[in-house]
Amino acid sequence: MPAVGEPEINDINVRVLVGASTAYSRTFTVNVTDGTLNINFVRVADNAMVSGIEVIRIINLPPTVNAGADQNVQPNTFVQLNGTASDPEGGEIASLTWLQTAGPAVVLSDNTLLTPNFTPTVKGTYTFKLTATDSQGASSSDFVNIVVPNRAATVNVSATPSPAEVNATVALAAVANDPDGDVLTYLWQLVNGPQPVTIDGANTANASFIAAVKGTYSFRVTVSDGDTGGIVAPTVTVVVNNRLPLVTPSAAPAPAEVENTVTLAANASDPDGDTLTYTWSQLSGPQLVDFKQHAS
Repeated sequence: MPAVGEPEINDINVRVLVGASTAYSRTFTVNVTDGTLNINFVRVADNAMVSGIEVIRIINLPPTVNAGADQNVQPNTFVQLNGTASDPEGGEIASLTWLQTAGPAVVLSDNTLLTPNFTPTVKGTYTFKLTATDSQGASSSDFVNIVVPNRAATVNVSATPSPAEVNATVALAAVANDPDGDVLTYLWQLVNGPQPVTIDGANTANASFIAAVKGTYSFRVTVSDGDTGGIVAPTVTVVVNNRLPLVTPSAAPAPAEVENTVTLAANASDPDGDTLTYTWSQLSGPQLVDFKQHAS
């Protein structure tokens, strides 16, 4: 008796089947699992007219697998993988398996289905391999990438005090938030101003400077999360005002006679070191007087 699955031909009479002048062929498909095909004639009748035996090896083709199109999604978004698998010879797919090969680790809803799902919570490229195996043990795979992009930080900037006075310390502050929780770096730079300034703490969120010259100063801060290359915040403008001169009038002159010259004097200084000009004005009196050296 043949083993299970083996074909057996009994009592073949070629003359009866096709006649004396016509050849006859019969084809069988045999699954060979141990690498060896044995053909044996248990009993051969006289004049059976068997002219030849041809053994043709049928090669099993692996399944056709498609893991689906790549996707770009935001964190905390429901993602469904869309795989397909089929046997080009019309056979059955014996098994399906999804395997994550790269990216932050996640758990698929069911890695034996064509359409499992998951929800990514952090940025990164999630790579999955879909492998299908047919009933003959042949398998093939395909890959798909799910990309969760980096999200840029948001930045707000301020300056205190503004306006400020010459030689006053001005604080620059950047308040940044990164939705991905990345570590942020900072770089403060002077964009415009009447002269260069030294920025203390230029690589921190909170910097400061002292302006020795009045004018308008504009600063910007570049905040980087290490992934996007940097986010340039809007500029912050600081107006450094001129400080008023300090004037100390001299003591009142002694009483003077009519037609005599009276000398008026004033002591003045400028905290910013500016060159001063003077103008005397008469506030009251019985008549207008004529100032000599009016701008001395």
